[in-house]
Amino acid sequence: NFYTNANLSSTTHHIGYGLEYSKTDTKELRHGLQTNVDTGDATNVILTEQFPVRDFPITEVEELGIYLNDEIAIDDTNFTVIPAIRYDRYDLSPKVDSIYLEDNPEQTVVSISEDSFSPKLGIVYQLNNDSQLYAQYVKGFRAPPFEDANIGLDIPLFKMRAIPNLDLKSETTDGYEAGYNFANENHQFDIVGFYNDYDDFIQTKVNLGFDPVIGRIIFQSQNIDNATIYGAEFNYKYNSQGLFTSNDSYNAYVSAFWSKGENRDTDQPINEIEPNHALLGVEWLNSDESISVALHASLVSGKSNIDDPNATDPEQTLASTAGYATFDVIANYHFNEQLTLAGAINNLTDKQYWLWSDVNGLAASEPLLATMAAPGINASLQLKYTW
Repeated sequence: NFYTNANLSSTTHHIGYGLEYSKTDTKELRHGLQTNVDTGDATNVILTEQFPVRDFPITEVEELGIYLNDEIAIDDTNFTVIPAIRYDRYDLSPKVDSIYLEDNPEQTVVSISEDSFSPKLGIVYQLNNDSQLYAQYVKGFRAPPFEDANIGLDIPLFKMRAIPNLDLKSETTDGYEAGYNFANENHQFDIVGFYNDYDDFIQTKVNLGFDPVIGRIIFQSQNIDNATIYGAEFNYKYNSQGLFTSNDSYNAYVSAFWSKGENRDTDQPINEIEPNHALLGVEWLNSDESISVALHASLVSGKSNIDDPNATDPEQTLASTAGYATFDVIANYHFNEQLTLAGAINNLTDKQYWLWSDVNGLAASEPLLATMAAPGINASLQLKYTW
């Protein structure tokens, strides 16, 4: 990232420009070996699948991003105008090998080469030293990820198959956002509302129902021609000193996120939208902040308002999730700036719940659901080193 400053007539410019490039080679394999503890016999055939299995072809993805933005502070006013433009280039190149072909002998894979220019315009109004209002428009672009374009997953025992979509299009969006920020010595407050208008919204692994010809429930990523997603986010944090001693400190924080998505072509909800959720917590830090202990609660609403094409078929009706609350304790000890010991006890009340992202698209009668519950009470210990 590069920045430069310039003064032109009655404005001050803070110009930023940069380049991003990444290249990813994906050679994902699923391995499996099952051993009979009585006889010692081992087999690589598990749940009717012969391992190793490749659910995606070997894939090379190259992504290039170039952007330019200018923060224009208008002299003698409280306004800053931020115009920007970004160029993205996306290239996906699959390569089929014998392992992939063994499970997907008739599967056609697709290469993708896409590029896009995306403008952005933001306006900030500084109310005072502590607070500001802002609004912005952003043009978005997302090419189909490799796992959506060329998936070849087949699980015969559970009669499930995910197939690629050779016609999957890139997703574009017109995004609008407005918000308010406040920050002083003890309080931080943010609230923002957003509205996104999508063309060719990418839905991942949509349940297309049971295919009696091949005896499988078919999943496929698809585009929604016209979709909207809108919502709001709220964050508040209070920090102060002197809870137990004159030099320690503590924080109390709360955040909440609400959103709704709609397929404008069918007036149905978008199943990819996560349930509404909130986080509440308190954290204590010692005088030099080398030790911290936090307790927080995660509150998640249920997810039952979904687009279910199989709603009239009790055997294929899609799964929903109930709301839940979990409580966690997290502690950190910083030996120095690089080395940290972190420990946590999660789900203190041993609540049984399901993450919506894990069950989205599965039938309510699916036997796998019982195994997909989130962990009960559990603990973790990590030693982290950063440089």
